[in-house]
Amino acid sequence: MKDIILAIAILFIVAGVCYGLATLRPELPARHSEPFSASTGASPGSKEKVVMRVNGEPITEREFSAVVSQAPEKMRTYYATEGGRRALADQLVKLKALEQEARRLGAAEDPEVRSQLALDKSNIMAGYALRKMVGTPTEAEVRSEYAKSKEKFAATSLSHILIAYKGGAVPARAGEAPTPQAAMEKAKRIVARLRGGENFGAVAMVESDDTESAERGGDLGPVSPEQLPPELGQAVMKVKPGQVSDPVQSRFGIHILRVSERQTPPLERVKEVLQQKVQQDKLNATLDRLQKSAKVDLDPSFFGAGKQPAPLRRKAS
Repeated sequence: MKDIILAIAILFIVAGVCYGLATLRPELPARHSEPFSASTGASPGSKEKVVMRVNGEPITEREFSAVVSQAPEKMRTYYATEGGRRALADQLVKLKALEQEARRLGAAEDPEVRSQLALDKSNIMAGYALRKMVGTPTEAEVRSEYAKSKEKFAATSLSHILIAYKGGAVPARAGEAPTPQAAMEKAKRIVARLRGGENFGAVAMVESDDTESAERGGDLGPVSPEQLPPELGQAVMKVKPGQVSDPVQSRFGIHILRVSERQTPPLERVKEVLQQKVQQDKLNATLDRLQKSAKVDLDPSFFGAGKQPAPLRRKAS
């Protein structure tokens, strides 16, 4: 269905493209198209209902519905109306006419186009296989995932004290920021003070370089660990309500975290996210299994003599 998705993506700019083509090519004689009637409402040799034709080429009800199904929800509602169907038909005429023009210009014989079409076919077939093999997560699978990961979705009342360091993303409140090592030592001294009984909010107002939260005594409000950078999210999950964490370094600075309370959301509130998680995990497992079982022959003159591909280097987000 990737080709249909791409078609939708260009529906709203295709008018401009058609205008550009019209200014670049000579006028061609119009091709004859029979008026639509009930007698021409099905393609030869098929029981598919044809709902429109463009220069004689049919578009079936199934094809039209496939385009609608890939549109955003609000647009699907619009396309369900008579006026919406006519508006989409206008766009499909432009798209189909442009496709026909591509064939006239020799797109089918162009090696680059043929390669792209082959790749699109592979993507469509792969998507079909995954839908059949992975399927929709069961209620039991979703509940099992909830039991394993519900703490990750817990709304945590979180406060922090941030100590800036030289090279970090947050500047010092006053003067030059210390080195990371010096900032860490300062944070450790503050943790000792807090565990010795000093008030977290009062210390945050004086010591924290996060000036916005410092005004609120370090309060960040309700935060899910999933919303935080990984190193902070992991640290938050280890802190019990009422406790203060050891210093944690991030690209922003050195954090001292305090959890006031933690409330786990009910299953229904996070069910959709869990379904996506279960489906993604099953998809990854399926892909790994197929990849490991596949017999692969690489041309050493193209890929080199190494047995394993070089690891991908991902940019830090």
